[in-house]
This record gives sequence, structure tokens and C-alpha cells, in this order.
Amino acid sequence: MSSMLRLKYFVSLADNLSFTKAAQECFIVQTAMSRQIAALEAELGVQLFVRNTRTVELTEAGKEFYSFARGAYRGGQGILQLCGERS
Repeated sequence: MSSMLRLKYFVSLADNLSFTKAAQECFIVQTAMSRQIAALEAELGVQLFVRNTRTVELTEAGKEFYSFARGAYRGGQGILQLCGERS
């Protein structure tokens, strides 16, 4: 899975604080969203979200990562657009 895609999923979940809404926004099923977030947390070695049956919240580490991830994802999207315009 590409890092950009995982950043997209993370940012969407952080913005929506709902696995269902984030999955819909990213056009994937909720279980795939959950697995990708868990894989990202394992890769980073830190819990980004606190989950229970009804709510999702960012941890302190998640809040810090969100600032980075949002900028990195948007910057990456800008680069892809720029490359597309030049080809």
C-alpha cells in the first residue's frame, strides 16, 4: 500500500472521526479502513486513535501526526497535479 494512500485514509479519519464516514469518503469498505489505520499505527509504532464502540478520537500522538500528515498529503497531491499538467 502506498504511503500517500495511507496518509489519505488517516487524514480522512482524523477529519471525520468516524470509520464509516471516512471509508465512504475514500470509496473503501469500513473494514479496509480499519485495517489500513491499524497497519499505519503498527508501522509507526504508536497509537494514533482511541477507539470504542461509538467514538473515535485522536491521541496526542495522533494530533501531532495529523499536522504533518495533512500537509504532506496535500503537498503530494499538488505535486501529482503539477506533474499531470506538464505531461
